[in-house]
Amino acid sequence: MCNYKQALYHLEETLRIRNNYLPPNHYMIAQVYNNLSIVYRLIGDPSKSIKCAELALTRQIQSLPENHPHRGAMYNSLGDVYHSQGQYPMALLNFATALSIYKNERIRSALRETVAQSNIGSVMMAQENLDGALKIFLQSLATIECEQPRHPRVALCLNNIGFAYRNKGDHSTAITYFNRALKFCQSYLSENNEATAISYLSVASVLTENEYNLATEYFEHVNSIYNHIGLPHHQNIIRCHIYRGHLYRKIHDHQSALSCYKEAIFHCEKALLPQRHPSWVLIYTSSALEYQLMDDFSRALIEYEYALQHITDDSLEIPRIHNAIDLCRRKIIETDVSQTIAFMLDTLGNMQ
Repeated sequence: MCNYKQALYHLEETLRIRNNYLPPNHYMIAQVYNNLSIVYRLIGDPSKSIKCAELALTRQIQSLPENHPHRGAMYNSLGDVYHSQGQYPMALLNFATALSIYKNERIRSALRETVAQSNIGSVMMAQENLDGALKIFLQSLATIECEQPRHPRVALCLNNIGFAYRNKGDHSTAITYFNRALKFCQSYLSENNEATAISYLSVASVLTENEYNLATEYFEHVNSIYNHIGLPHHQNIIRCHIYRGHLYRKIHDHQSALSCYKEAIFHCEKALLPQRHPSWVLIYTSSALEYQLMDDFSRALIEYEYALQHITDDSLEIPRIHNAIDLCRRKIIETDVSQTIAFMLDTLGNMQ
C-alpha cells in the first residue's frame, strides 16, 4: 500500500538538501517539484499540484534544452493536473507541447509518445470529439504493441479504444476491447496494478442486468485495488459507484442506484474535486434520471438544476439537460392538471 504522507516527507527532505547544494534552477530540483506535483495530484490537492508543476517547469526551461524529455514529462504532468480538474483547453495545450518535444528528441521513445498521444485522445473524448479520439487511440495502440507489447500502457490503450466505442454507442465493439484489456492484465500484470483496476471497471460498465453478479464482483475488485494502492477516493472509485448505480437502474432498483450516487458524492467531496468537474454533472444527471423513472419529476428537476450549477459553459451536455428540464416541467404541469380535474370531478360528484 502506498504511503503518500511518507512520500511527501521524503520528497520535501530531498528538496531541502538539493536546495542547499545545487543552483536554484538545477534540473534535479525541478525533478523533485515534478514528483511533488504528482503526489499532490494523487491525494487530491490540485492547487499544490499545479504550483509544484509550474515551479518544476520554470526551472526546467532555464536549465534544460528545449527538446529534453524531462521537459516533456513536466508538460505531461501539468496536463494531467488540468485534465483532472476538467480544464480541457489547458490540458490539451500541455499534452500537445509534450508530444512535440518527444517527437523532436534525438532518440525517440515510443512509450513517451504513446503516453502523450493517449492523453490528447482522452481530452478529445472528454470534449466529445469521439472520432478524433478513436483515431489517436488506435495509433497509440499500434505504436506501443510494436515496441513494448507487454507494457501496461497496452491495456490502457485497449481500454481507451473501448471507451471511445462505448461513447459512440457501439457496445459490442467496446466490450471486445475491454475484455482484451482485462485478459492482457491477467496475463502480464499484477492483480493490484491500476491498469487491472481500470480494465475491471471498463468491463463492468458495459455488462447487462443478466450479468449482475459478475459486474458486482468486478466493482469489488476495483475498490480493493484502489484501497490497496492508497487511493480510496480516486476518480475511478467515483466512476465505480456511478456505474454501479447504472447497473441497479437496469434491474429497476432505483433506491439502490440513488444510494450509489450518494456514495459517489461522498468520494467527490473527499477528493476535493472542483465544482465544475464533469463527475458532478454525471452524478446529478444520473440521479435525476432515477427520479424521472420513479415519476418524481419535481425531485428530478432539482437534480438537473444541481447539474447545471456544476457544468462548464462550453459543455455539450447543456442542451440535453435543458431538454430534460423542459420534459420534467411538462410532466409536473400534466400531473397538476390531472389532479385538479380529478378533484373537481370528485367535488361535483359529491354535490350531486
